Amino acid sequence: IKDKLFFGLSGVYSDRDGYTDNDFLGKDVDDRESLSGRVHLRWLPSDPHDITLSANVEKQDDGAYPLGALDQVQKNPHHVSYDFEGKHESDLYGSSLRIGYEAPQFKLTSITGWQSWDNKDSADQDFTPADFFTSFADEDHTQLTQEIRLASPENAGALKWLTGAYCFNEDFDRDLIIDFGVD
Repeated sequence: IKDKLFFGLSGVYSDRDGYTDNDFLGKDVDDRESLSGRVHLRWLPSDPHDITLSANVEKQDDGAYPLGALDQVQKNPHHVSYDFEGKHESDLYGSSLRIGYEAPQFKLTSITGWQSWDNKDSADQDFTPADFFTSFADEDHTQLTQEIRLASPENAGALKWLTGAYCFNEDFDRDLIIDFGVD
């Protein structure tokens, strides 16, 4: 709607084979597939008001980190040799609401944001063909933020001022299991 409502949408899809071969398993180690997107809705209901709602999502499915002993990597770059394939999966979701109000004497802005990140990771931890130990990590991370700003108007002249408050709440849980193998 002209000069009142604006909409934006963007997205990216990416897929690639890995750069590193696991010679023991005969597979790529660090392949990746990812999908991400963002949507914005901006509304200008009246002259002093400016409201923007945004949301984003990102999903990644990766292979394990291609780690190995330094001397082996130097002798044979882009090759590792271990018995557990491993993987890295990550999901990110977020949203924000920005509300602006501009009066002749001041500019008031409120920004509320929320993010959620879930990560699942498994990897060979001895980086050898032997079954010594592997790790399994599960992480859940959530953030909620609130910012309020009161500022001088754009045309305030030589003296400009800004005051505000910022609040941040975070919850982070991590479960890590180390599995000792038969070797």
